[in-house]
Amino acid sequence: MARTQNRLTNTQVERLKYIKDGKNEHPDGNGLFFEIYPTGVKSWRFRYNVPYTGKRTKFTIGNYPAISIALLMIMQKCTRLMQ
Repeated sequence: MARTQNRLTNTQVERLKYIKDGKNEHPDGNGLFFEIYPTGVKSWRFRYNVPYTGKRTKFTIGNYPAISIALLMIMQKCTRLMQ
């Protein structure tokens, strides 16, 4: 059976803070995650395998709150279709 994962909400994302020497990548499922930098910048990122090479890489989608969760879901689906 597939494992289900709770999606991040706007409230959860707003409350997240940078933790020195801690976990600053917060998964949202299907390769999508939220990352917090030491400067306080919060970004949505996408982890995927590059076609043909299979190399694992990360793509920064945009900073929060400029990228809403609703827009993010649409962008994630489009990116998956391109693979």
